[in-house]
Amino acid sequence: MPVAPTCLQHCAGGALKHIVVAAGASKESRAATLTAMRWGARAGARVTILRIHPLPAPIQSSSDIGDGEHQRPSSPDAVEHWLPADIQPEPSWSQPEIATAVGVPGVEIARFAEDSQAGLLVLGREGLSAVRHTKAGDALDAVARRSRVPCLFVSAPLGVPRRLLVALAATKQGYRVYATARRIAGAIGAELDIVTVEPRRHDEPPEAAGLVPDATTMKLQQLLDRDGAKVRIRRGPVVPEILAELEASGAQTLVIGYHRGGLPTELRTGSIGRTLAGLAPCAVLTVPL
Repeated sequence: MPVAPTCLQHCAGGALKHIVVAAGASKESRAATLTAMRWGARAGARVTILRIHPLPAPIQSSSDIGDGEHQRPSSPDAVEHWLPADIQPEPSWSQPEIATAVGVPGVEIARFAEDSQAGLLVLGREGLSAVRHTKAGDALDAVARRSRVPCLFVSAPLGVPRRLLVALAATKQGYRVYATARRIAGAIGAELDIVTVEPRRHDEPPEAAGLVPDATTMKLQQLLDRDGAKVRIRRGPVVPEILAELEASGAQTLVIGYHRGGLPTELRTGSIGRTLAGLAPCAVLTVPL
């Protein structure tokens, strides 16, 4: 059973007062900018468009990349120079702010979002063909592993979705992912579909799958019951089952937990979150764990 927006508004709590979008010249960055403006208009959030400039060469030492340099939002008169030329403002949009940072993008984007107390960070996402054979997208993985702010990665312009598919592990961390998704969904007026994946049981008829949840899933459901939310249970390998649920649901956005820290990893040898972030055929919203 999806969670209706009316059930979520009481806990939105200004969760999306500020959205930061990392802008650039690529088509994915333009998609991110357009998406951030649309989500900001729906949530009543201010939007900051952030540009990252590379470090000046030569770099004298590794300490040169430590702190970065931030320039806070400047005059609105310059906004037209920052919005991609092919993005036409819509009547519901508020005037965005602009800011710059100097340094390594994977570091400075996450730093700026945290320092500016953003509720959401939006970035362009490379097409699947560019990431399937390597890591979960260099920029995606680098930012998501550092960010303390939920990150929305898009490869094409995304309207405000009616539904978000939330993939949960039946753990306390899983409930944290749900709570963050619930707040963001409440801010943009979306519904939640929730799915968890349990190991396949031997000798269980396919029609019986999900009728008797595992003990950990039952505990998760007890937490969700307070909001009238229901979790859908699938059985089998986690990544294929989540991707199958995405296809079946038609959701435009997948919400997952994403562990901070660590090193870049190959798609099929890294964490489940990193693998899903690389393979999901839709926008991905990562919740830092």
